[in-house]
Amino acid sequence: MNQELLFFFRSILTGVFILFIYDVLRIFRRIIKHGNIAIALQDLLYWVGTGFVIFIMMYRENNGAIRGYAIIGIGLGMIIYSSSLSKPMVEYVSKMINFILKVIRKCIYIILTPIRVITKRMSVKTKKSKKIVLKRLKKYLKEVRIAIKKK
Repeated sequence: MNQELLFFFRSILTGVFILFIYDVLRIFRRIIKHGNIAIALQDLLYWVGTGFVIFIMMYRENNGAIRGYAIIGIGLGMIIYSSSLSKPMVEYVSKMINFILKVIRKCIYIILTPIRVITKRMSVKTKKSKKIVLKRLKKYLKEVRIAIKKK
């Protein structure tokens, strides 16, 4: 009886773990926007991985025998996690990570500002020098044409 009770609690923990991993995937989707095909592939890989996790848990804990109370335990773990921690975790962790990324982007922008200013000035100088070189070449070309016509 103790062994079966422990197996039931482990199946509840497996349900919590399965939904926690899906929340990590949801946070990843909130940080980096995904298209429908990418979401479908991620979900497919998630459910295949979930199948393996459940299979391994059943195999190790109960010699591969599928027990109804194990499936109920997994579902119960998912329900408990979903109704308690899932929503706030996804919301706050994704906001926190997005805030950190925003601060990092801002720091990089500030750090790279001198480089942007220098390259902008260089491009202005190269545009000016190109104009000067082109004017000189045109003037030289006219002089060459005049010299050729005189001969």
